[in-house]
Amino acid sequence: MNDNQHAFLAAQATEPQRNLNIWLGYVTKLSWRQGSLDQCCYNAALRAASLGINEDLVLDVLSERVAGQVMFLVLPRSRAKFNAPGIM
Repeated sequence: MNDNQHAFLAAQATEPQRNLNIWLGYVTKLSWRQGSLDQCCYNAALRAASLGINEDLVLDVLSERVAGQVMFLVLPRSRAKFNAPGIM
């Protein structure tokens, strides 16, 4: 093998990791808040498919994002209810 072939193989080996980094960067820039979670998931899944990201990984990342946002939205309301005066 010559140097060009080695460089080509090295680039091929790092492409999945580079694509994953690109996708994760894209996911963090989406507006993960109430009212836009469906659109964020759709956009993130579409981008992941275009980059060839593993579907299982995509589902894991997106479900963590949605679950984290739902917990963020639910917990403050629950705490407020239980911390209200007169409720023990």
